[in-house]
Amino acid sequence: IHNVLDVTSGSGTTGLSIDLNPSEIIGHNPTLNFDLYLVSKKSSANSLTVIMMSEDSGSGSKEFNFADIDSGEWVTFSIPTHDFSDNFSTESGAGNEVDMQRVTSLMHLLIEGEANFYLDNINISCINSESCVQGPFALQSAANPKADPIRYEAEDYISASGTGLEDTLDEGGGQNVAFVNAGDYLVYTISAPGIGPYSIDYRVASLGGSQGFEVSIDGEVVDNQTIPDTGDWQNWTTITSSTFDLVVGLYTLRIDFIDSGVNLNWFELQPPITEIFVEAEDYDDESGISLEDTTDDGGGQNIGYIDEGDWVEYTINIPSDGTYLIEYRLASAVDSFGFTNTIGGVVVDTQTLLSTGDWQSWITQSAEVDLLAGEQLMRLDFLGGAININWIKLTRR
Repeated sequence: IHNVLDVTSGSGTTGLSIDLNPSEIIGHNPTLNFDLYLVSKKSSANSLTVIMMSEDSGSGSKEFNFADIDSGEWVTFSIPTHDFSDNFSTESGAGNEVDMQRVTSLMHLLIEGEANFYLDNINISCINSESCVQGPFALQSAANPKADPIRYEAEDYISASGTGLEDTLDEGGGQNVAFVNAGDYLVYTISAPGIGPYSIDYRVASLGGSQGFEVSIDGEVVDNQTIPDTGDWQNWTTITSSTFDLVVGLYTLRIDFIDSGVNLNWFELQPPITEIFVEAEDYDDESGISLEDTTDDGGGQNIGYIDEGDWVEYTINIPSDGTYLIEYRLASAVDSFGFTNTIGGVVVDTQTLLSTGDWQSWITQSAEVDLLAGEQLMRLDFLGGAININWIKLTRR
């Protein structure tokens, strides 16, 4: 079973890491191996740097140029680990040689420029040893969580010029847009359900490749795509745009073809997650907290039996910078001094609660808070007076 990683980089420098607990890489001639399939690249795509890191701030690197990597086919890379030892870098800030006895990042990637590629079969191999570290490993990256995409079939345009339709052999059937020429265009109405960064996936096919198309939303250019040679008019691949920001509303999206030689089956608008829902019982850590069955809508459990000095912690991933409405589902038979809410080390809210009449009589209280994107620790510190909590919800405003 393979875990294929779909990597899309932006216009600057994008990083991701395949991390592990401090581990020793042993055996004769250990080698880092991985397969890469370059889906698409833009002119800004420059280099792919593979870095191995160790616990002592050591690191070593190997750089590859995108210009030397063929698109549209799987390419296997094998890097002897002594290459990392021989080419130690200052990526970690110290400039130490990587310690193969305390490796903490098997493969840290730095991608310069915009590209989309797949990674598979990541592993360490060695000769005459059963002890070399084997993959695949879990992906540890700073990527934002994803909401469900919104698909628009290419043939469902509201207006078009010059394009044709044909039956598609792509998964799902139906039709695709085809027979396009430079100057042709397609127009669609799209709906943005939330505020924040969006991207678009395009399902394309081409025999010979194409200079592709330009995409604008309400008259503003948000993306340009060149199309790789997929080998046939019905050999389909998915390419991805860089990100752009939208607010809630309806928009007009227009695709202007710069060149002929491209088929389009569908595109998907990838919205940001605008709501984070946390069940109170799904904490990472706590002190003094107990659980009980709740009679609130949805059932499940709530946290309760809380005293002054108790606390509870959750890991949340904030999808974008901005203002969020944070709601708490609360109940108490007595008045409570409530709690402070600390997110990312900053106290963002304090809630008190008047008696709701019963331990299972629930109300929702809220506040607006400004948050930064990224993985954050949310901690509630209780100030005294018993209180029950069923859930917490954060919604991007």
